[in-house]
Amino acid sequence: PSYLSLGASKKAPPSPSSSRRPGGRVKAGKEKEINLSAMLRQCPSAVEPNKISVVEKYITQIDAVPDRFLDAEILFLSHNSLSTLAGFRQFRKLRVLSLAFNCLENFSEIESLSEFPHLQVLNLDGNPVTVYPHYRLHVIQRLPKLKTLDNKEVKPKEREMCGRVLREEQELLGIMFSNHLLHHKLQAL
Repeated sequence: PSYLSLGASKKAPPSPSSSRRPGGRVKAGKEKEINLSAMLRQCPSAVEPNKISVVEKYITQIDAVPDRFLDAEILFLSHNSLSTLAGFRQFRKLRVLSLAFNCLENFSEIESLSEFPHLQVLNLDGNPVTVYPHYRLHVIQRLPKLKTLDNKEVKPKEREMCGRVLREEQELLGIMFSNHLLHHKLQAL
């Protein structure tokens, strides 16, 4: 097993201030659930044709939104408290998605974005998942049509490196895991 397979089912390792988010906010689960649809009702100015911008509203969940919002191509949901991307499937025309400074912790959430054929721009800065080694390559491999990740252009060289670097990483993790098991066997003697 690798941290990638573990990351798909378990949380990322906690940081020293894991209960606090940037700006001092508490992570989802310790606060009242706040849905996107509720914020859209409260902040009608957050919606423009094909664009929704609901930033710093402590949103914890993407629930079903009224049909008039479903054609949104641009979603700005930075500085909220999202820990899952469940509910995003309703935005089938998504091209630009900013989820900077939320609570996304594992690659399985990022993998769900591969269902968006038009997604070209993604910002995940400040999420716990970004601390994994080779994070950028993992995202590029999962989302091959991305042109921009975390406000940086995806370069052809990065695309070329993905397979090789991630295979090497997987091999090293396998060796580490084997060594860990061997260490425990030796301690038991």
